[in-house]
Amino acid sequence: MPKTVELDEGPHKITVEKDVYKDTFTLNFKKGDEFYIKYSLEDVQLPPVQAYGPIVITKDYKQFVSLGKAGIYFWNLDDLKPHISLWDPEDVRNFDKFTNFAVSDDGKLTVGLKPIKTLAYKYKDVKNPVKVLVWDNTTSMPILNKLYDLNISYVAFGKNGSNVYLFGKDGKGFVIDSKTGNKVKDISIGEGISVVKGYSNKIYIGSESGKLIVFDTNSDSVATTNQVHNARINDIQISKDGSYLITASNDKTVKVLKLNDLSVAKTFSSSSAVLSANLSPSNGKVAIAKADKTVDVLSFDGNKLYTITNLTNLPISVAFTSEDIVLTASSVETPDLDIWYNGKLLRKWVQTIE
Repeated sequence: MPKTVELDEGPHKITVEKDVYKDTFTLNFKKGDEFYIKYSLEDVQLPPVQAYGPIVITKDYKQFVSLGKAGIYFWNLDDLKPHISLWDPEDVRNFDKFTNFAVSDDGKLTVGLKPIKTLAYKYKDVKNPVKVLVWDNTTSMPILNKLYDLNISYVAFGKNGSNVYLFGKDGKGFVIDSKTGNKVKDISIGEGISVVKGYSNKIYIGSESGKLIVFDTNSDSVATTNQVHNARINDIQISKDGSYLITASNDKTVKVLKLNDLSVAKTFSSSSAVLSANLSPSNGKVAIAKADKTVDVLSFDGNKLYTITNLTNLPISVAFTSEDIVLTASSVETPDLDIWYNGKLLRKWVQTIE
């Protein structure tokens, strides 16, 4: 509704705000001046940034990280725009895309996996060329850029970032020094792996058979194995406060486990396979991204708050940046990253190529 404001002479900063939309401009007033200001909020098409999942919220909750056409993007949570891109200096045209990544707990290092396909003719004697890059996040410069001959699909940091753990889908892998790339040892989980999540010197591994395996990077051994689901685990997330571990499965359920003992605190059932799930910063809400291209947002006690239905691609990753803002991302095959405010698409901030 219209509002009249009397102001003194001089410059004044005017802020217009509604929901998550906010803009500030300056007006200079002289004696006798009258201004009539009409301000309209409209969708704005920003320069396209091709981004895709998985999505990771940094442990300090200041940024979220995604994969993208130009490398690995760090987006600020205050404006939800990409500010840093980590890329491969040996592949400036970005012919080969990153497929997975991890950020160290202290936020100082990032590791990325890049299977080499387009330029594979350069490596005729290598069956499965995969590049592993480790960047110093303070300089955005790679400190490791090395090629390995192994079917590597998953990666995690251990021991405060000093080692990088590389896993294949068959459960076999090895540990490398994050600075030199030298192999430290071979490892084997003994299960087909479907997802990996590193947190506080432990690596939480989801299996094709629904098991949750805890690998301790202090002892470099499997600490516990729990049959959490009856089918493939598609996603593992940790709550902002570090009290809960969230799993999403093809068995159409989401489990919220207490991180200290992995006991089940809550189970959510779904109408279809769950590709990803996550808790809001206060643990008051849960987002459940499903194989039917919808996302249900529920209160922690199970009441449905709303459903996002107009997704164009499979939401392989979902995350909260606040109690009201949800991110959804699809895979590299169909790159898309969307930002939602209470179920409404914020086109002003969406920076993806449809």
